[in-house]
Amino acid sequence: MESQKENQIEGVTFMGSEPFEWPVSLAELGRRLRAVGLSVMIFSGYTMETLEMD
Repeated sequence: MESQKENQIEGVTFMGSEPFEWPVSLAELGRRLRAVGLSVMIFSGYTMETLEMD
């Protein structure tokens, strides 16, 4: 992705509100971002144990 290199974009961070309230959309967007070489970071108020239960 040329604009990624031109703008020195390394990755995307999701935070604010609660990203995991939209898990299907978040997963799809994360897959697309990773496919073009971007890293993905997510900050959540949920614990790993809570997320793994769903």
